[in-house]
Amino acid sequence: MVDLFIDGDALAATRTTLENIRETLSGAAGAMSSVPGDVTGHDQLRQRLSSFGEEWNHGIGELAEVSGSGAEGLRVIAEGFAELDAALKASLESTDGEAS
Repeated sequence: MVDLFIDGDALAATRTTLENIRETLSGAAGAMSSVPGDVTGHDQLRQRLSSFGEEWNHGIGELAEVSGSGAEGLRVIAEGFAELDAALKASLESTDGEAS
């Protein structure tokens, strides 16, 4: 017989970590978006800061989205294993009941 095991605590901890990463990165992206474009009077520096801010905000936003998707994927995996475990248990119980 093959044992099927998943460490639910590790899965939950990883999911929580990914959700925390998503929240942190989303906050950072929002903070960067709120920096006014006229923080410097030098035109070339302002343009470079604006360009950097847009790229940084986009990259951080993408990382936040991926982290959130990872957390959602782990939630689906945990639910799938819980359903599978319940189905296997029910199957074994019905088999035991028939053998009696």
